[in-house]
Amino acid sequence: VEAELEVLKRQREGASRGIGVQVESAVADVVAAEAKKTASHQALSAGRSWFRAAELNFAAGVGSAKDLLEGYSGFVKTQIDDAQAGYELLVAKSRLDQTAGTLLNTGELTCLPPSQ
Repeated sequence: VEAELEVLKRQREGASRGIGVQVESAVADVVAAEAKKTASHQALSAGRSWFRAAELNFAAGVGSAKDLLEGYSGFVKTQIDDAQAGYELLVAKSRLDQTAGTLLNTGELTCLPPSQ
């Protein structure tokens, strides 16, 4: 009986360590996803500015159609990247909630950068 008790204690300790590692990994994933979302949000702003400048240059006759299309293409790419980063942030937060055993509060779940 004592041997079985010792085996169970070791299994419990191992499970506790495993849970801690999973939580640490999930937290690291959230931190990385937040950083990526912040960067993608800044890139989106830059992409918007690039497109707006190309649009104004084209309207003024000093920019080419190619410049306008490149600006638009770059802006669309930053929108896609920002949406992907938002998705990855939501997945990371959900994984952390699942790992920690907490329920999602959909009123607080957001894919905005952490500063907003």
